[in-house]
Amino acid sequence: EINWYCPGNSCINNDEYWGVWFSRLERLLKESPADAVMIDEIQFFGPQLCGCVSCRTKFKADTGFELPPNGKLKGWNTRQPEAFRRWRAWRIEKILARQAECRKLLKSLNSEAVFSGYLCNILTGYTYYAFGTYILNLRHYVDSVGLESMPNGLRYPEYYPLVMLELKLLRSVAEHTGNAPWVLFYAQDNFSDIAASFCAFA
Repeated sequence: EINWYCPGNSCINNDEYWGVWFSRLERLLKESPADAVMIDEIQFFGPQLCGCVSCRTKFKADTGFELPPNGKLKGWNTRQPEAFRRWRAWRIEKILARQAECRKLLKSLNSEAVFSGYLCNILTGYTYYAFGTYILNLRHYVDSVGLESMPNGLRYPEYYPLVMLELKLLRSVAEHTGNAPWVLFYAQDNFSDIAASFCAFA
């Protein structure tokens, strides 16, 4: 499968790409007064991602299993359930490792700097199934946890119970970091803006 959200060669398992990425982050941190960093969406972007050369090579080396050909993932969970389960866990491992690299670099240059992170729609299940991660992982590598709140159709008044549940879960995870959680809302009108504000204070 091809990652439609970002360039395919920017896969989190592409070491050549990340070598350049880290060099640019290091330069930014050294040349700017930034005291915090948030890396946007180091994750996968679909239940069938990623099938690039880097992922295939590393998955085989790490687990002994092979990914099915691109476009042939359907039914893999029943044909090879052990390999499929290992692939799900392996994606999480790679995300955590890459985030840990980011945090290590930041702290090596400024031990007091804050490393922030977030997830989107943490109660949908799609976050784990497609993106390859879940909110409980944030406590392993971030100082400040956040949420991108995007209920269906951005209809906050109709989905406020779900939003409030997500915020309560976010707050419970944030207790492990010692920093206040933060939320990104996308209210489209005054009523939705008011609903989102009330949810934030719940």
